[in-house]
Amino acid sequence: MVEPDHEGRQMAEVQERPQARFPEVDPTVVEAAIHLVRSEITGPVRDFVPLLVERAARIRLERALADGTEVAGGTSPDRAVTPDEMTPNSG
Repeated sequence: MVEPDHEGRQMAEVQERPQARFPEVDPTVVEAAIHLVRSEITGPVRDFVPLLVERAARIRLERALADGTEVAGGTSPDRAVTPDEMTPNSG
């Protein structure tokens, strides 16, 4: 079982990779996606939380960009996505 402080260190690393992958997305939006996903993952077994969070956040950000949704200053003038709109399995 992963210790909470170890999970926290892994989450710091998780934050860096999506920001590098999506340089056109405001870092606060990337951070919001990561925090939203992490808050949705509950339960006592935490071993794979960082991996699951990173994967789900990446998918959400990819979908937002593919849909032409503006992601904090990015791709489309039509409308901006907010962290509240980044729901699981949307799209």
